[in-house]
Amino acid sequence: MIRLALNGFEEIRALSFDLSNRRLKVVHDGEVEPVTSKLKTLGLGASLQETVAANPETIKAAEFSAASAKQESGTLRWLLGINALLFVVEMTAGLIAQSTGLIGESLDNFADAAVYGLALYAVG
Repeated sequence: MIRLALNGFEEIRALSFDLSNRRLKVVHDGEVEPVTSKLKTLGLGASLQETVAANPETIKAAEFSAASAKQESGTLRWLLGINALLFVVEMTAGLIAQSTGLIGESLDNFADAAVYGLALYAVG
């Protein structure tokens, strides 16, 4: 939800989520007010804790983390596609052959695909 809300801001370099402590670190260029006001409109209790000038090393680390998340997203998409394809093929073959073993295996692949879909939703 936060990623979708901040998706249109080109000045945002990276987002770093700490879910257990309910904190978000935003690395961005420019003013803080547009980002803060957009987060407050979500109704999640957003407040500005601190603002500091980022050094180049921090920016590179944040951008690397964002690139890593995109790579994870790509991997999850591949896994989701493979499991979805296996589900369709095994379910079709199981129904044609009237094989409960193949149908059961296809449902296992469907469950795996659902897990990858949820993980992809979480990663963004």
